[in-house]
Amino acid sequence: MAEENQHHPFINVQYKAVIVLLSSWAAKGVTAINIDLAVEFEKAYEHVNHTISSIR
Repeated sequence: MAEENQHHPFINVQYKAVIVLLSSWAAKGVTAINIDLAVEFEKAYEHVNHTISSIR
């Protein structure tokens, strides 16, 4: 998703947590693209979480 949007967020994986930081260096802050990407990440998380929950 990030590559499709030509955006490269900071992603940190720690034990049971994944931290994604979205901002635009050139814009010096958060842009509409960042928000759209966050929405897409949330949808992907919900899909994976639902899939894992149904397996258990």
